[in-house]
Amino acid sequence: MLDGLSAKLKSFKAVQSSFTLKVEDSKGKLQGSKTGTIYLKGSRYHVSVAGGQDIFSDGKDIWTYDKGSNEVTITKADPTTQTISPDKIFTNFYDKDFCIS
Repeated sequence: MLDGLSAKLKSFKAVQSSFTLKVEDSKGKLQGSKTGTIYLKGSRYHVSVAGGQDIFSDGKDIWTYDKGSNEVTITKADPTTQTISPDKIFTNFYDKDFCIS
C-alpha cells in the first residue's frame, strides 16, 4: 500500500497538504496544537505554520523564518539524516524509518 502511495505521489509535479501538529506529554495529554500547509515540488518545499513560522528549502539550504521575532535561520539540508523531513514525508521514509511488527 505504501509503495503504491509513494509511486502515485512521485508522479505528481507538485503536492500540497494541510496538517495539524499535536504535541502530547508522555501520558498522552494534549499540550498544544498548530495547523499548517506543506507545499512540495521535488526536493524543494515550503512549510507554513499558523502562528508565525515559515520554512523554505531548495534542497540545499533551509530557511526558517520566525515572524514574531522577524528572524531567519539558515541551515544546510542534510539528506543523510534519519529524520523525516517535508521532502520525504510522503515518499522515501517508510522503507527505512517505518516498521510494522
